[in-house]
This record gives sequence, C-alpha cells and structure tokens, in this order.
Amino acid sequence: MSDAIRQVRYGAGWLDFSYTPPIKMTRNGEIQQALRLLGYSGYWRLLPDRPTLAAYLDARTGAERDHPCVVFLSTHCVAVSGHVFCDVFSRGVVIDIDDANGRRKRVNRVFVLTKRIAPSPIATRQPVPNAAKAGANSKVDGFFVWRSRLRREHSASRSPRMRSSSSILVKAAGIGWEAGRASRT
Repeated sequence: MSDAIRQVRYGAGWLDFSYTPPIKMTRNGEIQQALRLLGYSGYWRLLPDRPTLAAYLDARTGAERDHPCVVFLSTHCVAVSGHVFCDVFSRGVVIDIDDANGRRKRVNRVFVLTKRIAPSPIATRQPVPNAAKAGANSKVDGFFVWRSRLRREHSASRSPRMRSSSSILVKAAGIGWEAGRASRT
C-alpha cells in the first residue's frame, strides 16, 4: 500500500530519488487512487454529524457492514471489515472492533470498497542485499581498517623501555621493598 501511495503522489519516478519518501498526511483522493491501483473500487460517504468511531460502528448498515471500508478518523485512517479492525496503532495486526483503541475519535468520511477491478502495476524499490549495503559505506569502512592497522603497527613498535636514570622499587628476598636502579632492556 505504501508504494501505491508513493506512486500516486510522485509518479513512477519516485524510484529515481536517492531516498524512499515518507508517507504522512494522506488525503482521501490519494487513498482512493492507491486502492484503484491495487484493484479495488468503491464510493465515498461523508458524515456531516461526525459521530465517534464507536457510534459509527454501531449505526452502520448495508454495504458498510458487509464490505471492507477505509474510515477516516480525525487523525488517521483505519480499515474496518465486518467486526475486525486494523490501524497503525495495532501495528497492522487485525483485532476485534471491541478491543480497538481510539473508539472516541470522530469519523469524517468513509470509503466503502464495493467491487474488484484489474490491478495496475506498481513501482516498487527492491530491498538492497547486505553485501551491497556494506559497499555503500566503503569510505567509512576503509577508515576503520586503516585506523586498526595503524594501532597494530604502533603497539607493535612500542615496547616497554625505561631510561637508565629511572628508579624502580624492587622486592628484596621477601623482606620488603627497596629502591633500585632500572636496567636497560
């Protein structure tokens, strides 16, 4: 569905973008065109009295009760079919209508899906395999390889050296500590 909405908004050329455009604030025309691309047709019903979702679900009759619907609430869209419900807050999981959150939100309009039509091709971006993702950051990866190699070389060339003038504490024959001179290594 997301790619269908991107195709409605930006056309098939959205694949040429360097990023995948986010989808925010969908309009009723975009939803209708995206559903048409997916092969669904229907009609709009405006609700001027703006009932709550709970009141709308109890009062719906006819095709709205029998067919799947896209219900526009005050903040987002939800899918309703029979006595099941799906929205972004349920993370796309289909749940029972009675368990749905946000039943006090106001319903603006409803798109009732009435028939199936031939779907249209939708431009989709193929996921990039992990091997290609690793090559995308080759400059950064190269920096870390260079840095670790430099650390290895630096730690290998560094040995614990002491100056002949340095003094150290030496434990003498189990009796105690005494001052002594460091030997050069």
